[in-house]
Amino acid sequence: MSSSIFGAPQPAASNVLLQMKAGKLTQSGTTVTADPRKGLLLLQKSDDDLMHLIWKDRSSNTVEDDLIIFQGDATLKHLPQCKTGYAMLLEFTTGRKSLFWSQEPRKKGIDWEDIAKESELMNKANGILNGSQPPAAAPSVGFGGMTHSELLAMLSGGAAPAAAQPAAAEPSTPAPAPAPATTDAAAPEASSATPAAAATAFSADSIANILGNITPAAPAPAPAPGKPILPVRVARIREALALAPGQNLVATSREAATTLGLDAGGALLPLVNRVEARLAELGLCS
Repeated sequence: MSSSIFGAPQPAASNVLLQMKAGKLTQSGTTVTADPRKGLLLLQKSDDDLMHLIWKDRSSNTVEDDLIIFQGDATLKHLPQCKTGYAMLLEFTTGRKSLFWSQEPRKKGIDWEDIAKESELMNKANGILNGSQPPAAAPSVGFGGMTHSELLAMLSGGAAPAAAQPAAAEPSTPAPAPAPATTDAAAPEASSATPAAAATAFSADSIANILGNITPAAPAPAPAPGKPILPVRVARIREALALAPGQNLVATSREAATTLGLDAGGALLPLVNRVEARLAELGLCS
């Protein structure tokens, strides 16, 4: 039966962190069978900054699984026992397990000993799941188009280093021209030395003018006091209503909404907001 496990709306496609063509594997006892459907495994963040692990049928574009995963909750492992494909085990800290097999395109004739592409995707997935993927390096920012060394040279009263110029291309040898008529006047000797470019010194007024045009970076605004993280908020709701711990955050929030006579559907964050608002009206939660 195709359904979203948490019933949450899908995050925008621009928030996709990783995608891998992968089908499902079903296990019955000690037998594992490949689901023939063409699938896509996605890791992406929703607008409320929650991580979703999604599996969907590529043929029908239907989302079948949509799991909310917190950092460190799950790990993707290669199962080398499978010799006729690349099998993967998604293992949760709760003990839940899901099996997938790679459907990434392969060149004809390449056997499953070459798993470089699959290993790269799996390692990237684990980096995202565990929060160990390194952030992209921030670009170097100059001052008014100048590099750090140029600015230091300017402030010390020296000349800003000239930018390196590309080497001039060696002129091609022209075809021999007819010999000119002989004259008595001696042709001036061409100078082989190229005059050096004059260094430009910066005066105190120039430095003050340049520095005055550099807009200082605005100080980072102080973070506004926000609400606690979702697990803490859901725990407070459960305590306020004296509910038993649910299977997960969504199940607990839905039970709380039902207890209060509220709509228990929708995404997790709006659901928690509705429950907290109702508890505040009843004086059960600040």
